[in-house]
Amino acid sequence: IIFLPNITTFINKFKSGNIEENQEIITTGRLKCSLNTTTTNLDKDYYLVFKFTDNKLERTEFTITTKGDVTLDEETLNKLAATCKQLKENVDGMKGVTIQCNYTDGKLEEIQTFDLSVVDNEKLNSAFSESGGNNPEYKYGQDIDGIEKNMNASGYSCKREK
Repeated sequence: IIFLPNITTFINKFKSGNIEENQEIITTGRLKCSLNTTTTNLDKDYYLVFKFTDNKLERTEFTITTKGDVTLDEETLNKLAATCKQLKENVDGMKGVTIQCNYTDGKLEEIQTFDLSVVDNEKLNSAFSESGGNNPEYKYGQDIDGIEKNMNASGYSCKREK
């Protein structure tokens, strides 16, 4: 809801061509993206944080929460939890990678943190393929504008913060 005098002022500025863009472009900070999906059995919430400096990617943190019925979806959730645990074991001791798996009744929370400046991408790809997971494959120094564009195209809601 916009206050009527504000609408009049805006229209007058628009007609005169004096619309000012006050929106600051953030080149150092965090890009936070989220997506909620629902299938017949499971609900998945994706929360991704990309940390960047001068529009170049440095770190990522992904939180994936999967929820289902405690009894009906137990087998599926157990398999997902086993995949997460296997991935955690595969990356154990690897520089720049942390995986956490929090599994309670009907809910699996997986947190993946990557310091891309020290991650060995070859080892990381191997760890993901051995566990059956998908490596997000973001690279150190990757352009954040491209990442934001791809995330929005994939249905995520993204916001930059300082």
